[in-house]
Amino acid sequence: MDEALVSRIANMLNCYLDALAGPRVERLQVRKARDYNWNPQMLLEQLSDIYRFLAHPRFYEAVAKDQRYYKHELFVKAADILAEREWRSRDLIAQFREFAANVQQCAIAESEAAAAEEVPEEFLDALLYEMMLDPVRLPSGQIVDRATITRHLFTDPTDPFTRLPLSETDLVPGTCALARDSSHRAGFPRLTAMRRISRGGTQGTHR
Repeated sequence: MDEALVSRIANMLNCYLDALAGPRVERLQVRKARDYNWNPQMLLEQLSDIYRFLAHPRFYEAVAKDQRYYKHELFVKAADILAEREWRSRDLIAQFREFAANVQQCAIAESEAAAAEEVPEEFLDALLYEMMLDPVRLPSGQIVDRATITRHLFTDPTDPFTRLPLSETDLVPGTCALARDSSHRAGFPRLTAMRRISRGGTQGTHR
C-alpha cells in the first residue's frame, strides 16, 4: 500500500481514537443520537478491530509518527474501557493491547534515535523537519518527503510554502544525496531502529 495512504489511514484512526477516548470525550454529545445511529460503544469496538486487522510493522510506524493525535495513553484507556464494560473478549483486548505496545516501541525507538544523532540538514523535510525517505523538490524550491506533501495535497492542492496551486505532477523526485545513495540511509539511527522493530518486534495476531 502507498506510504502516504498508510499515513492517512493511521492519522484518521488516531483522530477517532482521540475523540472516543481522549480528554474531550466527556463533551462528545450528539442530539437525537438514535436518529443518527450514534453508538460510541460500537464505534470504539470497530475502531479497536480495525487497528488489530492492520497490525503490521509499517502501520505501527505510521501510527507512532502521527504527532498530532498519537498518544499511548489513549490506547491504554480504550483497552480499559473495552475490558471494564466487557465490550470485547479478553483475547481481542489482549491483541489490541499488543498492537498498542508495538506502536509504543516504534515511538520510543524513533525518539531515542532522534536524540542520539543529528541528521544532516539536507536530509530533513523542510515542512516537518524529519528525515526524508523519498525526497521531492517543489516548484517553490523547497525539498520535502513525498509522503508529507502527498498527505498535504489530499486536503489542500497548494504549495504549503507559497500557497500557489500544486499537484503531484509538479514534484521533482530524487533531489538530495539521500535519494541517490540508499546505502547511506542505513547509517542513520532512526531508520536502523525502525528496521530493528520491524524485524524483532512482536507481531499482532487477529481474527
